[in-house]
Amino acid sequence: MVEATGHAARGPGTDRGRRRRVHEGPVRQLPRDGRPAGPTARAGTRDSFATVAEAVEWMRQSRVQIRTSGDPVTGTTVTVHLALDDRSGDSAIIEYIDGEPHIWHDRSYTVMTNSPPFAEQLERLHEIEGFGGDRPLPGGTDADERFARAAFYLDRLPAPADRTRAVAELLSVMRNASQPFRVPDPDHPNASTTLWRTITDHVDGVYVFEDTGRPNIVWVRLDGLDLSEGAPVRKLDLVADTGLEGGLVGEVSAHFEATAPMEFLRAS
Repeated sequence: MVEATGHAARGPGTDRGRRRRVHEGPVRQLPRDGRPAGPTARAGTRDSFATVAEAVEWMRQSRVQIRTSGDPVTGTTVTVHLALDDRSGDSAIIEYIDGEPHIWHDRSYTVMTNSPPFAEQLERLHEIEGFGGDRPLPGGTDADERFARAAFYLDRLPAPADRTRAVAELLSVMRNASQPFRVPDPDHPNASTTLWRTITDHVDGVYVFEDTGRPNIVWVRLDGLDLSEGAPVRKLDLVADTGLEGGLVGEVSAHFEATAPMEFLRAS
């Protein structure tokens, strides 16, 4: 997956209009020991804290352990990292290495891709032209090369005049940094096709979703959904919707249907 967050374009030259990020996952294996564990860290972190600063403080103090499930094909433990941001423009990247949380908390951390670890990604970036080095901007599909391209182009986006332009600009960077469709390579099992891309507008409450296997882009205005306490669970099923003509496209909040609540995996 590739995700981007934007903080509502309010006109050319505005700081809020330029506060944009590109994130990709997963990255790192987390430890299994005696500390508290949780299989849904991302959703839990988003639901439990109002700001990035609150979440970071809790991560530093709680010594939480995150357990992940295994790959259904290879049995390999799935690896993860976490990117957080909020409507103020604050940002954090969190990785666990050898059981210890490594946290980068600053609104300047706007790009995240897969391995190597984030600290090494930053070191390699300084070797690239435009970031202090003399290496040309790479064009390969390795995560560090895609990291460099995302950072380079994200930093050079013009201030958008409106949300439509902001979404288009972010998608241009995300598509450049995504993994294209490809046949499996046994020598590079980590090089898998990007399955979806999302954009989140924190300020105006708009969520944009692009499935790389379908031709149409959909988005939801959160004020078009009933998110009140006790409201019924609803979902939007895009699995069977692959039509270029007649398929879902555009604002789709009216197409959500009632469903049973999602069951989370239990830590074992």
